[in-house]
Amino acid sequence: MAPSQPKTSKFRAGWELAKSAWRVLKLDKELSLLPLLSAALGVLTLVVIGGLYFAVGGIQTQGSITDSSASFGMSGGDVPGWVNLLFGMVVYFSMTVIANFFGGAVIYGAVERFRGGDPTVKSSLAGVRRKFRPLLLFSLMMATIGFALQALEQRLPLAGKIAVWLVGAAWNIANFFAIPIIVMSDEDVHPFDATRGSVGMIKKVWGESVVASAGVGIVFLLGFIVYLVTIGLVGAVSGALISVLHVSGWFMLPVAILAVLGFAVFMLLFATLDSIVRAALYHYATTGKAPEQFNQELLRSTITPKKARKIFN
Repeated sequence: MAPSQPKTSKFRAGWELAKSAWRVLKLDKELSLLPLLSAALGVLTLVVIGGLYFAVGGIQTQGSITDSSASFGMSGGDVPGWVNLLFGMVVYFSMTVIANFFGGAVIYGAVERFRGGDPTVKSSLAGVRRKFRPLLLFSLMMATIGFALQALEQRLPLAGKIAVWLVGAAWNIANFFAIPIIVMSDEDVHPFDATRGSVGMIKKVWGESVVASAGVGIVFLLGFIVYLVTIGLVGAVSGALISVLHVSGWFMLPVAILAVLGFAVFMLLFATLDSIVRAALYHYATTGKAPEQFNQELLRSTITPKKARKIFN
């Protein structure tokens, strides 16, 4: 019997994967612009949708849609319930499309690098733009199911919430490789086919593939906790200085700005590295070879051919 490989802790695996993804990012620094574009477009989209929402609220206040409000049992100054639901779905769908599109662009660029290419923002966006229609349909499917699960979770007791959360987690795991499959396929892939392909890939290389990627999340979670503690200490010291020196409260403004900017940079970096790791796992799952920027033994130990969990049988 062949000796079993020593197990790699989730934290260590996540740390090593994050370092490998960082090496890829250093080669292609422009890939970090894609999550930045995603964030900027997301903010712009929220501003536009929010403006439309408040415009509808203003019209409602003037009594232009009082019939609708009456039909939903709401007062004249309220926005009808169906409008809240509609705008909520639009926001959820829009954010899902933006996240999947730019996440897919990072994955496309990373896989291009793994295949020996030299990706740019332009080439990554061009690659994912070819798959915009299937990505749009996939985002519609994910947003619809996600929105329905959230709505259901809000109406259930604790046990029901846990059950819905588990279903949602299983659904997200099932679609772990869906976006790479859609983006990297030569032909357009139907959303359900992408899910089936993702499940098939998970069955083929289950092992710790999802857990390994989650390990990156653990690393960033710990880093984020350190970041919050640091910001908290800086804020406490600044508050003490304001109290002792009797300076203006505006002294805290730079601290607040740095905190917001730091949070934004942290989340954008996590999104970029997470997409690169997912691209590496996809590349390994489809070719059996680790990208040269990643440790071959690490991927071999974290992605082993095992039978998937019963939920995928």
